Amino acid sequence: MKRRMFGLLGGTALATVAGLRPRFAGAQTAPSASLLQTTLTPFGAERAGNADGSIPAWTGGMTTLPAGVSAGQYVPELFPDEQPVVVINAANMAAHASMLSEGTMAMMTKYGFSIKVYPTHRTAAAPQGVYDAIANNLSTAKLDPAGGRFGFVDAFGGLPFPIPDVSDPEVAGAQILWNYNALWAGYAYKKSLQCWSVSNGQLSLAFKDKLEERFPYYIAKSLAEFNGLLYQEISPFTAPGNLAGQNIDVWAYSEPYQHPQAAWELLNGQGRVRRAPEISFDTPSTQANGVCGYDEYYGFNGSLERYDWKYLGKQEMYIPYNNNADGGATAT
Repeated sequence: MKRRMFGLLGGTALATVAGLRPRFAGAQTAPSASLLQTTLTPFGAERAGNADGSIPAWTGGMTTLPAGVSAGQYVPELFPDEQPVVVINAANMAAHASMLSEGTMAMMTKYGFSIKVYPTHRTAAAPQGVYDAIANNLSTAKLDPAGGRFGFVDAFGGLPFPIPDVSDPEVAGAQILWNYNALWAGYAYKKSLQCWSVSNGQLSLAFKDKLEERFPYYIAKSLAEFNGLLYQEISPFTAPGNLAGQNIDVWAYSEPYQHPQAAWELLNGQGRVRRAPEISFDTPSTQANGVCGYDEYYGFNGSLERYDWKYLGKQEMYIPYNNNADGGATAT
């Protein structure tokens, strides 16, 4: 758990696409790209630290591998000797209420949930080519003319909207969510996943898989080369027994209204690949025993087609965020 500054978003589900307002596509005067080298980071975050110093200034992030780690190896806990600044639970959450979400406090009250707040380290970094693409997108990226929830065009290789247009809360909301859907997570990766569901206090293994994901949006070398495909993922399931051998393949696009998400499934007992039903929005995730919808993965997952998002402002908060001590990544 670390302290972070977040733009607050309010989401509203829509039952129809009627009455869309074309002003979503209204182009603002592009901010100067020099801001991404001065007051803002190349990603568009604030370079400076916060008022009390608990969030330090960004100075370039972590650009070299930790001592003793080589490319291709597992990255261990980065700061193993640090101790929590504070541990927050139901007993003391009232003293920190202004920094906690309602959901976090509800979990503390109902389930005995607690969070350990560690010192903040601004380790985020990306290759220079990604920074260059973000700066270029600042003057070219546009939301779909039909409405921001339907996607964006004229961007590739980096966040499409590094400086959202906060003068229009609905435009900014859509821009921020598309930034999230096009976030930098490398060019491709493989990772093992486990999902457990809880029923009547008992843990049950929902699935294990070996997820592989690649990002044509970042692999493209030019705007002309980018064909709208944001990411491709394949999830071969390895457990439990009733899922082992099954597979889901998903392709997602930057303009989902023009190019809807495509998904395929290899199901046990059928011996063939079939087009899958909708793997998005509030469709129950059968792999997670139906306890969540597909758009709950990663906090939010999928397109904005059925939602309006509105930018409400900015606020420092504690959120359950980093579990580096229990997991990690592969060095590249």
